[in-house]
Amino acid sequence: MVAIAQSSISRTSETTRTQAAVQQLEARVHGELVRPGDAGYDETRRF
Repeated sequence: MVAIAQSSISRTSETTRTQAAVQQLEARVHGELVRPGDAGYDETRRF
């Protein structure tokens, strides 16, 4: 049970770090940052 809880915490921490990194990138990008799930993502990634 402890291993599962630690694994869950690790994934949550990783997700939080990833989200923070994306937010930092988005703040520095001049223009639109298009992510999976955003409108126009499939068309944009074909570039």
